Amino acid sequence: MPSNGGWSFHVLYSLSGNPRSQTGPKGLLALDISGNVYGITNSEGQSAGNLFKLTHSGGAWIYTDLHDFAISPDNGAYPEDDPTVDGNGNLYGTTLEGGTGTCPYGCGVIYELTP
Repeated sequence: MPSNGGWSFHVLYSLSGNPRSQTGPKGLLALDISGNVYGITNSEGQSAGNLFKLTHSGGAWIYTDLHDFAISPDNGAYPEDDPTVDGNGNLYGTTLEGGTGTCPYGCGVIYELTP
């Protein structure tokens, strides 16, 4: 935000992460028409990253874990690209692993998450 002719830095939310993975948010953030912020990590969630939402409320940002990725044939793992939001609020993205391909841990998936 511009402040007296310059910019000021503000932390919106501090992620807790997984100390074993040493990784945090990846890619760019996506914004919806209501001002919510969406992103991905490789260290939050249950085992293989997550998709999250930040909602501004009462002067603070509220973190919501929308989806936990896991290495399995029916789920993606380790999201690699920032989510995209369509006009209906659906989220789309890709993962590095998971799915049913012949790679050792699956060859990744293209996902849609609907509200």
